[in-house]
Amino acid sequence: MPSISSPATLAMAFRMALRPRLGGLVTKAARQPAIISPCGPRHQHTLPDWRPLPKPGDKVFLAMSGGVDSSVTALLLTKLSDQYTTSSLRPLTLLPIYMRNWSTLEESDRFEPGSGGAAGCEWQREWESVQDVCRALQLEKEPQLVDLSREYWASVFEPSLDVWQRGNTPNPDVLCNREIKFGALVRRLIGSEQGREGGEELEVGASRASPQTWIATGHYARVAHDASTGETQLHRARHRGKDQSYFLSSVPSTALSRALFPLAGLTKPEVRDLAKRYGLPTAAKKESMGLCFVGKRATRVPAVVDDGGPSSLVGPPSAAVHPSLTSAAPTFGGWLSGYLPPSTPYTRPGPILAAADGASSLTPIGTHEGLHTLTIGQRAKLPGLKQRWFVAAKRVRMLTEPSESEEAVGVGEAIVVPGNDHPLLQCVHVEVPSSSFQWVSASGPPSELAEAGAGPDLGVPLLAQLRHRSPEVPCRVSLRRSRMSTSGPLLRITFDVDADGRRPTAVCPGQTLALYDGQRCLGSVVVPGPGDGNGEAVAVGAGGVKTVAELQQSVGDAEEQTVAKTLLQGQSPV
Repeated sequence: MPSISSPATLAMAFRMALRPRLGGLVTKAARQPAIISPCGPRHQHTLPDWRPLPKPGDKVFLAMSGGVDSSVTALLLTKLSDQYTTSSLRPLTLLPIYMRNWSTLEESDRFEPGSGGAAGCEWQREWESVQDVCRALQLEKEPQLVDLSREYWASVFEPSLDVWQRGNTPNPDVLCNREIKFGALVRRLIGSEQGREGGEELEVGASRASPQTWIATGHYARVAHDASTGETQLHRARHRGKDQSYFLSSVPSTALSRALFPLAGLTKPEVRDLAKRYGLPTAAKKESMGLCFVGKRATRVPAVVDDGGPSSLVGPPSAAVHPSLTSAAPTFGGWLSGYLPPSTPYTRPGPILAAADGASSLTPIGTHEGLHTLTIGQRAKLPGLKQRWFVAAKRVRMLTEPSESEEAVGVGEAIVVPGNDHPLLQCVHVEVPSSSFQWVSASGPPSELAEAGAGPDLGVPLLAQLRHRSPEVPCRVSLRRSRMSTSGPLLRITFDVDADGRRPTAVCPGQTLALYDGQRCLGSVVVPGPGDGNGEAVAVGAGGVKTVAELQQSVGDAEEQTVAKTLLQGQSPV
């Protein structure tokens, strides 16, 4: 007779655990018809999708956000623990926690973790949702609030502000997963547990007598474990439209080895169906997108110094008075402006220049509210223009030379092109120091890279994903050595040309480029921008192949200089 820990028996146990029954979660759920579990044919979800399962007696931190995904994650683990108990095995120790990263009062008065101001803010509503779900699941342990607002400010928000201030577009979600959820949070929760367990790394599949500690999240991703090497791998979830391996692409395998992703084999509709059938209070809750959890900015901002405390308070910039091109997110650009100095070339209003025939011919057609509000590839919705224009490049033109008494004066210019497949938007390759690439594997890049050639038609064929939910594009990846590089070999990612002779468009400096080998995510790197000193992104120009840096540093004509000076005087050129 197979043991309860065998895959076949565990699959049967998990199916039984998911059937509503009296005395379970809530009476209403028990009256619902029996559902088809995620292990059944309808959901096509099998246990290996989120192996290794925690064993009887293990400790699992349930990272809950107040949304439906983390709620169903907690539901699945609760049912698995119930089945262990039914089988006369030790139940799981389930510890629900809520991670707080932001507080309204912190930015309006003082940096005091745990505060929220008299009016409250988004995190308090999510905290209440977490408590409601825990009551519905009848968890033995009360949910605990883990405050990581200082860590988030220092490791995610401030670095992102630096990127925005340089006119590039960061991805704070990727940074948050690496630095906070699977960085600071893992160290906070499991670091002490490792000390009590002898400080050893988790060895998946190894026989062990002592309980292990895990962190379960509502991510749509899958961890797999190589039996030959014992290393943890990151793979896509079954639901491609919700797959979040892109956001996890810079998390190292050492952190992922402690992760449980129970939603790996479920689609979003199936997750909501489970939540509804079990009467979870978050079943119909809308999804949160982007940085919406931070709420509205108050009147003052804390300038955080090295020790994590506020050094001064600064006032918000005055509102722009020029007709302008706004960010794709109607309120985000204005919200972001409250955190950036208003007097830099990247944050002041500047001209929008049309490049209909290439970078050599630029015509002023409007103004923008600051380069930080724009993203490469964004639709430029300018009044009175019937043609569809898209942001192709952002650059700063210096108007004066620096002196002993005055700093140099410059203006930020946005270059737009007609159509979203314009040659100036197409990218040939991205090249970065190999040391800057965040490989999931602790052993670094695949051995095939060292063996592949460095020519344009050589390299290892892989897939590149340039933004969340965008389709991956074929590419060839190679390592090459350069005497100009002081940081070791260069990693070149060359994009294939599609059937129409086009390459990927709107490759945006500051964003994340993730590499995949089929369904397996190998890691990611930040797309370099001009002045980063971290590589280059090469775009197709009207006169051949040009680098984005060359495009942004090109010298304009006298008319453009006049337009820029007019803007600095507070007037509109159009």
